[in-house]
Amino acid sequence: MKWHMVWAVLVSVVLLVGCAQVPLRNSYRVSSSPEIATLPLANCTPPMDDPDYWIIKLKQPDRIFLTPRQINALNQGNLDRGLSNNVFSEKIWSTQPKSIEHQDEESNNGGNQPWTAPASVRPGYVTRAALLAYLKEETERIKSAPRWDSQGNKAGAGYFQKLDNNLNFSAIQEENRIQYGLTLRRTDFRYYPTLDALKTQPSPWEFDGIQVSAVQAYQPLAVLHASRDGKWFFAFSPACRGWVASADVLLSNSGADELKPFIDPPKKLVILGHLVSVVSAPGDTLPAERFYMGTACPLLAIDPLYYKIALPDVDGNSRLVERAAYISRQECVREGFLPCTARNIYIQAFRLLRTPYSWGGQGEYRDCSQLVMDVYATVGLALPRNSGYQGQVGRKQIRLARRHKPAYRQAQLNRVDRPALLQFPGHIMLYIGREGNHYYALHDIWSFRKPDTPGRDKKLIIGQVVVSDLSLGESSTKGSLLERITVINLLQP
Repeated sequence: MKWHMVWAVLVSVVLLVGCAQVPLRNSYRVSSSPEIATLPLANCTPPMDDPDYWIIKLKQPDRIFLTPRQINALNQGNLDRGLSNNVFSEKIWSTQPKSIEHQDEESNNGGNQPWTAPASVRPGYVTRAALLAYLKEETERIKSAPRWDSQGNKAGAGYFQKLDNNLNFSAIQEENRIQYGLTLRRTDFRYYPTLDALKTQPSPWEFDGIQVSAVQAYQPLAVLHASRDGKWFFAFSPACRGWVASADVLLSNSGADELKPFIDPPKKLVILGHLVSVVSAPGDTLPAERFYMGTACPLLAIDPLYYKIALPDVDGNSRLVERAAYISRQECVREGFLPCTARNIYIQAFRLLRTPYSWGGQGEYRDCSQLVMDVYATVGLALPRNSGYQGQVGRKQIRLARRHKPAYRQAQLNRVDRPALLQFPGHIMLYIGREGNHYYALHDIWSFRKPDTPGRDKKLIIGQVVVSDLSLGESSTKGSLLERITVINLLQP
């Protein structure tokens, strides 16, 4: 069955289920459903979905364009410049947040922005003023606009009062001790301590605005606060901050040093596939966990059938210990990070082709910036979560302005001899190459626009990882992808 036919069936099911469960007075107030884009997209052919189609066009596909030393320099630069969070740094706790940028429906979730306005604090603690500022910034962003739940009901004052009560403001002291921990599995970060979905429009096509990001297993956390019901922690990860389910976190009682064997193990098993299953004992058929592309597991041993890895656990004295688990050697994994070559980046990106779009990485899939993060994590590069920050990584970028015509933009792309990030506000793509006069990217995209009536566009839903010509969206009110690019980032330290 063709992809556009599959999408049509899915759309029909969604709408029918919605009609069956929602009373008429709460029905979604949309005049029509968005149109589903037909795949392959314009100027794309099936062979373009094979990474080798693009790899053979490269002069040196196996040349290492980022050495491990350069990758470490980029990772450190992201921390130094505030593009990523150093959760163990006291600098974070001595400063206050600033407002989060708004991004539209075609963007990845914004993540969290840097902060200003210093506040005094002693090492290992966060002040009441700073913690309240963090918590209120997140929640006020949600309450700043009308919201609807997943059934199309408008969220009122009573609903938000219930959510606010769970923020547990009364438990905040003048100084609050910071605890450190690890994520046990891939988990979602939320602006509120709830699994409820809240949307800015009462539509089945609108995204859950409470979702911040998804964070992989073995990520270090600085935990600042707990919800009233005890089911959530407010925490910082390297990529974002927000509320994370306490069941997905293991806290250390001995401080940050206890986490090192898990976040920086001497030997790593790196997940290369979209996801792999982890079992508690050899021969088990039911997975104990699922790990996703880019996760780096502590590798303990190798036998003919399994990799033995370490999961974090606690002993009877509440000390962090290793618990053995196993990954089949048939899974798509590797001992250590991949060399950073064009071939490896392309292969990793194309492994995710056709996987569904997921706002903020909710569930087990990705949005545009999470795709880029996960691909580059397999070579050891820890990119920021926000697409705008990803465009700033490194010290050398080609910057484009609105005045630059398509011919000039194409000329800049002709200079690119390696995988590059193409970024504009709200979106990021992986440049993969040229075919004749057409330029192509692989990206995780929700929708694009095409001209409809004069001055108005029609939205077409893609909702997955695709290869597309950068002319996509041409003549719409926003312009083509090529015309919207503001940064070509070659990721050079």
